[in-house]
Amino acid sequence: MKKLSTVLFFALLFASCLSAQDSTEPTLEEIRAARKTMDVIELSLVRSSEDKHAASLILQDKEADEDANLYLIQVPGYEQAVADKTLLDFKQNVKSKDKYYRKLAKAAYKTQIEKQDYIASINPNYQEALQLYTEATQ
Repeated sequence: MKKLSTVLFFALLFASCLSAQDSTEPTLEEIRAARKTMDVIELSLVRSSEDKHAASLILQDKEADEDANLYLIQVPGYEQAVADKTLLDFKQNVKSKDKYYRKLAKAAYKTQIEKQDYIASINPNYQEALQLYTEATQ
């Protein structure tokens, strides 16, 4: 676990140094690396069972996200939105019209933020990856 964290830390450090050198927007590869780092850390927390609270938050976030997605795929027009690659617009449209989906999406967002805040507070590598990912996707 410690070896993995060290490797991830140096990978992130390298990516952030490259980003700082040209002071431009993060590249797609850097964004993907940050997301991958977050995913690996979350997976290692669930598998290691060292921090029960973190594992619980990760599983709650996954359940909330699955609940929202399971509802969304039942909404008429979902398959067409996937085919047209307009899923983000479709989600926003459903969220604005459907109170139940809005409630599910809000719950999923809340659990995601709780999970990210907690893991960032206990893992500096996750915090760096989250910061890079958040800045790049806003």
